[in-house]
Amino acid sequence: MSGREAILREAEAAEILRRLKPSLRPTQDELRRAAAAFREIKAVIDATLSSELKGIEYVVELEGSVAKGTAISGDLDLDVFILIGRKDLNNRWLETHVVGPLVRRFTCLAGYRVSLRYASHPYIHLITPSGIEADIVPAYRAPSPAAIVTPVDRTPFHTRYIKEHLAEPLKDEVRLLKKFFKSIGVYGAEIRNEGFSGYLCELLILKYGSFLNLLKNIVRWREPQVIAVDEGALVEASELRKVFRNAPLIVLDPVDPRRNAAASVSRRSFALAMVASYEFLLNPDEKFFNPVHTYEDLNRLETVLNSTGRAALIIFWRMKRSTPPDIMWGEVKSAGRSLANVLRSRSYTVTDVRFWAHEDLGILAAYIEIFKTFGDYVLRRGPPRAGPEMLRFMHKHLGDVPVRAWIDHEGTPYAVTKVSKSFVDIVFEYVNTHKLKHAEAVVVCERLRNAASFLKEKIAHNSPGILTDFLYWLTEAVLKTPPWLARGVSSSGSM
Repeated sequence: MSGREAILREAEAAEILRRLKPSLRPTQDELRRAAAAFREIKAVIDATLSSELKGIEYVVELEGSVAKGTAISGDLDLDVFILIGRKDLNNRWLETHVVGPLVRRFTCLAGYRVSLRYASHPYIHLITPSGIEADIVPAYRAPSPAAIVTPVDRTPFHTRYIKEHLAEPLKDEVRLLKKFFKSIGVYGAEIRNEGFSGYLCELLILKYGSFLNLLKNIVRWREPQVIAVDEGALVEASELRKVFRNAPLIVLDPVDPRRNAAASVSRRSFALAMVASYEFLLNPDEKFFNPVHTYEDLNRLETVLNSTGRAALIIFWRMKRSTPPDIMWGEVKSAGRSLANVLRSRSYTVTDVRFWAHEDLGILAAYIEIFKTFGDYVLRRGPPRAGPEMLRFMHKHLGDVPVRAWIDHEGTPYAVTKVSKSFVDIVFEYVNTHKLKHAEAVVVCERLRNAASFLKEKIAHNSPGILTDFLYWLTEAVLKTPPWLARGVSSSGSM
């Protein structure tokens, strides 16, 4: 791209961002409703805990994006923290004196939907009568970041830091970044997403000054990338890479320099952020913020798999409904990746492993895809160095199939051998012998149509949107190209 073209594209990008900013700001009505919901929740907490926590100081504070002024319109969830002046907040004490009494009180109130969840300690998830979602989180009221006991104790310090340092004009830039990352699928520090947290987005805008300038820097990032918002706190990058080993992105938390604020960012999220940034700078478009999801006809998806020499299985786990989302995702992601390693150990080429969920129903799925170039045969690679082990490898495979064993031009031995167990058999054996702790049932679907039928017949009648969401995910899994990069994708298909 020439310099003139780059300037024109940047001007086009800036105009798109200018148009988007007002639509991402919460309306005054949204802010009023959120403030009213917080006041109501705080009143219930105070009325309940005034007798439960006699003699123990506590404060109720609003944290998170609403408190910091960086929430996106339509997504004003509340993070309500109960900061308790007691350091030894074990789960039993919290359930007895804080969480348990609050669950009972909110359950008795008309219009509230209440569920108990667990992270580093138990917390409460609410949906208020006005439809606003809120998490009520107990935490230690630490006097300083150095005194925190659990990760949630750090949150109030993050809120204060951003409120003190993030100027009003930069809040629009943060909202653009959050929306961009949400749309390309890399937003959120949860195990489900392994992406960029809201706090990390705020730090990146503080560092680079604007959304557009951040993207220009992202395309120059190289793993492992080290960033410090406060340059005075930056120690030798090589030392940080030793401390935060295997992290693709290291962003020093200005509140607690012992911590990598980007610890949740996976290599996939790091790569997607970089590629999407390149693409937006080259081809600015609102689809990066409002992608149009489509799905293909299942027969076409099956044809695409077969014509490209691939095969795929979809494994559904029904998890216990009381299981916290991070536990569910952790178990299923671990199982999917472990299964991929088992297949690789049997000389199958695993081309993709993806995950999908409908958490409200406790349904999680893994999509495992392989290349099946040799049909009932697999290509095995032998020891890379000449010697007795290489000879043993070649002897072992002399009589298996007509192809036998050989040494290629780089001196590496190979053999084509008949598989003892098919791809499908290995998967069935794995899921039957490796039971997930929090799973109630498992279903393996050998065809894409079978997977869609399973959802339609067994689950989707209780949740109409689940099948469409699954088909969007499945289309991207098979065709690979995300909607923000795709050009000329066909319109919605049918089953």
